Amino acid sequence: MVVTKQIDRFTDIVSKYELFIFDLWGVLHNGQALFPESLQAIDYLRSQNKSCAFLSNSPRRAEEITRSLATGGLILSEDDKVVTSLECFRHYVASNKAFIKNKKIFHLGKTKNAFDDMDVEFVSQIDNADYIALFLFTETLDSFNELKEMFIKAIKLDIPVICINPDMVALHGDAVRYTAGYFAKEYEKLGGKVIYFGKPHRPVYELLLKDRNISKDKVLAIGDSLLTDIKGANDFGIDSVLLYSKGIHKNMDFKNLDVVDKLFSEHNAFPSYTLKTL
Repeated sequence: MVVTKQIDRFTDIVSKYELFIFDLWGVLHNGQALFPESLQAIDYLRSQNKSCAFLSNSPRRAEEITRSLATGGLILSEDDKVVTSLECFRHYVASNKAFIKNKKIFHLGKTKNAFDDMDVEFVSQIDNADYIALFLFTETLDSFNELKEMFIKAIKLDIPVICINPDMVALHGDAVRYTAGYFAKEYEKLGGKVIYFGKPHRPVYELLLKDRNISKDKVLAIGDSLLTDIKGANDFGIDSVLLYSKGIHKNMDFKNLDVVDKLFSEHNAFPSYTLKTL
């Protein structure tokens, strides 16, 4: 088990690592604006000749993320690799063409561009589907009973869910929204099969570090979610920092060690460090 150390300053641990992997939502921004202290932290890393990478469970292309960050004031260099859960999905499909080729997709969510340039057919009736593609994003669970009925029907038909955003919730300003990972877990609880792409699953880390010759003990993941960022780092074998003042766990009392230990144990995720803010 990882022994967690509370630290007061991010700069205190920078010298130990060469590559810093940043989560986006809850670490770099809140869904509406970039955090100034995160921009300052990245500037400091660059001044120390450290490398940065950006790993998100966003169902968006890396180029779109890069443009969005630039609009907010963070200009990435050619060396700043961006990997999203969507990129992980597309990479998997490129290497395993039979997985999705000529398949019928029942799509739940707003966007279908995850399947651009793929040989798939979208269907309007779940009875005809080979997969359910889950892209739900909502602030309330008002319609979940209706969705649950659909899930039960799909499970009886043995239809797997493709989840390209394993996050359970995401911050959007001060609001917390339920994301695809939440509904994927509900599908599993009902007995359904889910195929995940993104954190905390190993392939997205392998894709991020592909062609990069670096020892894992020189890599640090920075995130706000125990279930994805910290659990993923634990399972992949790299150190991690849990930021807690603005992210998913911002309402927890991190000064109470008993509360913190219980939280880590409940999630089976143990950060190397906890830090209030970058």
